[in-house]
This record gives sequence, C-alpha cells and structure tokens, in this order.
Amino acid sequence: MRQFVLLAVSAVLIAAATGGQVYGSILNPSFETGTKSDWTVVKTVATAMSEVAGSYTSTFGSPVYTYLPTHGNWLFYADAGNAGLGLSSLTTLSQYFHVADNSSFTLDVFFWANLSADLATVTLNGSTLWSKSATTAVWETVASPVLSEGYYTLMITVSNEGLFPSVVGVDNVVLTEPPPVTTVPEPCTLAIWSLLGGVGVVGARRRRKAA
Repeated sequence: MRQFVLLAVSAVLIAAATGGQVYGSILNPSFETGTKSDWTVVKTVATAMSEVAGSYTSTFGSPVYTYLPTHGNWLFYADAGNAGLGLSSLTTLSQYFHVADNSSFTLDVFFWANLSADLATVTLNGSTLWSKSATTAVWETVASPVLSEGYYTLMITVSNEGLFPSVVGVDNVVLTEPPPVTTVPEPCTLAIWSLLGGVGVVGARRRRKAA
C-alpha cells in the first residue's frame, strides 16, 4: 500500500513540475555576444557588409550620421552591397522563434539611405511592420501586434538599387511574454497527500506496538 501511494505521489509531482507552459525567446536580442550568433544573414551580393559593432557612422555625404547602441555595447548594421549599375541587391537578417499566447516584441532600427529607391523593412511572417526609403536621423522603435502562440520569423531587410548601398541598423529586440501559469493542486492531489500522511501515522503506530 505504501509503495502504491509513493508512486502515485511521485506521478503527481512530476506532472506538476512539467505541466507549466514552456516559453520561447528571441536569442542574442541586443547582439551583446559581440557576434551575429542565433541570427541568419543572407546576402545576394558577396561584398555586402553585415557587422556587429559599437557604433555606425555614415561613410559619405552630408550630414554625417552616427548611431550608438540603444541597449548595451553593440548594434548590428548591414548594407546590400553593389550588384552593379542598374541591378538590385538585398541583405536580410532573420530569426525564427516561438512565443506564448498574448506575447509581443519591440526592436530599434535605423536606416541611412543613399538613394530614395533603396528600402529598409521589418517584417513578421511576411507582414510589414516598418518600411523606410529615407534616412532616419535617430533610431526608431518598431512594435509588433499582440501575438498568438506559435512560431514566427522576424526579418529585417535592406535593398540597394544603385552603386552606393544604404545601411540598416538593428538593436534592442525585446520580447514580452505573459507570466508562467501557476499550477494549483487539484483536490485529488490534496487527497493523495492526506493519504500519505495517514500511511505515516499507521506505520508509526505499528512501530510503537512492536516495541
């Protein structure tokens, strides 16, 4: 009898330990590893630039813009390279992740535009959250809608339609999820604990009689 009760209690405790919802996350969200780890960069031109750095300063033209990290010590920036006169090129940064129901996220982006035909975007599962064809003098914060539980792909893109590429920057991706659900013991759980206590009392009485 005692072995049966202990096994039952163990099963309840295991269920309680594993019954909570597992939440996902966006990895390396502010590039504080100093690398692009956990993100995927795709370039259509091999010479396109994609770097994690402590700042970005526009390299030509006037005025000159300097962008510093909005969180921590690092930011990511990329251009689409030069595909040649009259040709288009594209660089993308993306991450695939899972979120719980009622989650949302924000991220900071900038765009330094060399030509008005160049474009930077932020998309989520293919839907556009942000799009720019003109230089942003400062960082802009992009917010997602409230998300249902599921898997998503966050993608930041920059395209180049000329000889001199434009640059997109990313930092401080913040995922906000609801707090974990606290499991409340069901009546059967309390009954098992009571039963275990009864077994302990009976065992104690038997030991006293044997003595």
